[in-house]
Amino acid sequence: MDKSRIETYREEIYKYFCGKGTTVHYKKRSIVDSSHTVSQYIYLVKSGCIEQNFIDYNGNEKILLLLKKGDLFGEITYFNGDNNQVITKAVADSELEKIPVNVFEQISFQNPMINYYINLMLSNKFRIVMAQLKDSSFCDAEDRLKNLLIRLSYQQGEKVKNGIKIPHHFTHEDLAQMISSTRSTVTRKLKVLEKKGVIEIKKNIIVKNTEQNKNVRQ
Repeated sequence: MDKSRIETYREEIYKYFCGKGTTVHYKKRSIVDSSHTVSQYIYLVKSGCIEQNFIDYNGNEKILLLLKKGDLFGEITYFNGDNNQVITKAVADSELEKIPVNVFEQISFQNPMINYYINLMLSNKFRIVMAQLKDSSFCDAEDRLKNLLIRLSYQQGEKVKNGIKIPHHFTHEDLAQMISSTRSTVTRKLKVLEKKGVIEIKKNIIVKNTEQNKNVRQ
């Protein structure tokens, strides 16, 4: 999806839903929701960064989505009318709007255009999950990591002089969970990618402006 469309749906969703519920705060690494029940609320991310993941029977995590200001979560459970399937955590200190489902419905019914922006958001989430599925099926650890970092820069990044900076500090363990690998493998592959000029590692990871990086499908 075009980056401008992502920015547009986030701005519009934020405009429609900010202030329509109760503001709640979560500290970095705290769990927002792990109930696996039908939620009575939809959440709007107002600041910070939120992750949604699966945990298997051995306690291994697989991060599916990273959400930022203007993203909603809980809407898929609401639309499906089933139990929550993911664990939701705060990657950084985060502020959320906790919106009762009846308020969410009322806003959606009274403002049909917001449904277009919600559909854009859902399409973007679907594309991210599909890209992860493609990577896990056809790519080795190095390419999975490279593609992940490029997508993170596209979805979450901030432009800097020599590329796009991924604003949140993800540990090597975090990155390993996102690509179904190990921390030691991620550490090695980050050094390889930096040597190849794909990324630059300072306090944050910067994805360099190269033609190779631009060609990765978002």
